[in-house]
Amino acid sequence: MIKQKYIGLSWGREYSSLPLEGWVNFLTLTKQADDVSKTKTFVYKAPISTVVNDLLRTSDYDNYVSFELQKQVDKLFRKSDIVKSNEVGADRSVKINAFDFILETFRAGYPILDPLCFHYFGNSNFALHPGYTRLLFGNVYKEDVDCIIFDYTNGKVQDDFKHINIITPDETFIDVKEKRYLFGHTGIDKSPRQIHKLSGNEDGVMYRELLGKNPIPDELADPRLYNPPRTYKKEKEVVTVDGRKVLERNKGSWELTL
Repeated sequence: MIKQKYIGLSWGREYSSLPLEGWVNFLTLTKQADDVSKTKTFVYKAPISTVVNDLLRTSDYDNYVSFELQKQVDKLFRKSDIVKSNEVGADRSVKINAFDFILETFRAGYPILDPLCFHYFGNSNFALHPGYTRLLFGNVYKEDVDCIIFDYTNGKVQDDFKHINIITPDETFIDVKEKRYLFGHTGIDKSPRQIHKLSGNEDGVMYRELLGKNPIPDELADPRLYNPPRTYKKEKEVVTVDGRKVLERNKGSWELTL
């Protein structure tokens, strides 16, 4: 049984989300949360492709992206080259729908604003939530991204990744004003699934996420809710969402495209 702890909120088997006043506020809550959950928190900053190669220890970023994009295309268009968002389960369309959403923010001139959250359980094993989808954008987004690492091995991540510059939060700064600091427990519904699985704890573990000011639209998590429905189309070497180009095949490999 997880006892509720007070760190400016009740953090037990219930979700709590706090609006952040700034980086100092984040540092204070993080120190308290680390003490409660027996974790340590770190920060890593690098371009997306470097993050993937360094933290996920992938030697070929382009191959990593190509494999993941092909998997999503095959999943969505396995029965037809034209799919309506209300005709298939959310698990089939949610990623390509997210690709379109993120590309549209780039087209509007917005950078990646929210940190990627890595949850480290030792043996070079990370669960990533949220942020997995953004890892695929390294060839269209070249700026550094902020990564928050929640280390469940109580600091071993720095030893396991000595070759890169993983630092403590008080050694750097991230603009987190008005972002939301979420405190949850995977024991509620065994999600986020990857965090729950890698923890090795059937009863679940406490976890944290750093999120944007505004919750994501419901339709982004479940494209079946769009009204009118969206149209996903694969035509020759291009995948579109409501006519907007999202993916293009180049020399046999799918690529995200602006």
